[in-house]
Amino acid sequence: MVEVRVVKAKEPVIYLNGSAIMTQEAGEDFQDPGGYIVDTLQPDLSVHLVNDTDDKLDTGKLGSYVVTYSMAEPDGQGLYAVPVTRVVNVVDTIAPVSHDLPSVLFLHAQDYVLGLDIERKVECGCGSS
Repeated sequence: MVEVRVVKAKEPVIYLNGSAIMTQEAGEDFQDPGGYIVDTLQPDLSVHLVNDTDDKLDTGKLGSYVVTYSMAEPDGQGLYAVPVTRVVNVVDTIAPVSHDLPSVLFLHAQDYVLGLDIERKVECGCGSS
């Protein structure tokens, strides 16, 4: 007697490393924590995990970006995992650096030099006749 079992094919599942919502400092390189794929028949399909980070995420521009993780190739049953998304919020939390400005500013215009005392807001003409 031969026993035949019919097993319903289960599609692989993508899991994210880290949170599905991340905060990224503007101007800094994004370190994608990635993810992995779990499949009942094949132990490691993570080599087939791809994302569109390079196409979408711009740390030079503030805003929210949706990064999609998907499978580049199907598993041994011909099935793909349902794509998973991560939201990356690019923010600017670093306070600007204040630079000391000189108290006297000299502007050169043609043959004349104009000195401007910024602290006392007094203009003085130098070299004028």
